[in-house]
Amino acid sequence: MEAGSVTRNDYRGRGFFEVVTAPQSYLNLLYLVLSLPLGVFYFAFLTSGLALGFGTLIIWVGVFILLAVLMASRGLTSLERSLAGTFLGTQLESHGRTPLAWEHPLRSLKVLLSDPGTWKGLLFLLLKLPLGIISFVLTVTLTALTLSLLLTPLAFTVIPVQFLAWRVSSAEAAVALLALGLLIGILSLHLLNAIASAWRALVSALLRTSPQAMVPPDRSGPIVIP
Repeated sequence: MEAGSVTRNDYRGRGFFEVVTAPQSYLNLLYLVLSLPLGVFYFAFLTSGLALGFGTLIIWVGVFILLAVLMASRGLTSLERSLAGTFLGTQLESHGRTPLAWEHPLRSLKVLLSDPGTWKGLLFLLLKLPLGIISFVLTVTLTALTLSLLLTPLAFTVIPVQFLAWRVSSAEAAVALLALGLLIGILSLHLLNAIASAWRALVSALLRTSPQAMVPPDRSGPIVIP
């Protein structure tokens, strides 16, 4: 494990079936489901904000827009660290950082743009959408398939049930699909846990902060435009 983080992976090291009883498995599922709506919001906010900021730089309004967007992205990456700690069990060390000053927007913007953490955070937030789509689709599809198979013994007595080209017409067939659902469910949890582990690695690689991050120069005076 890399320095600066603590990871809770209590489903690891367990047997094939114990993954079902590990609370971390279901926290992982919640994180994967939330990744899509958050990714949509991050992508829409960042692309529109950055485009507007760069587009209005010529009239200097863009400086304030870019500063606001980048400062907001810093808050969003802090939110992502909290979500990773709550759902994925990855606790990243948090260091105190001096607030950026609106009184010197150019200086603050320079600090933001020169900090590698800014670009790593933006990359993570933008990757949240494509990776979130994959995570969400797999989670919802596998969960729905598992539940539909597990409920077959109850459903086939009330409504017609068909699995692929197979019409379920007996209790034996329903029990067979129940067993299949259990197997698919366990395999799905292992797969989704592996995807959550990939998210942990991404969070640790892109969202770790350093003690010196985002600290603007300690000087006062008029703004000097280069």
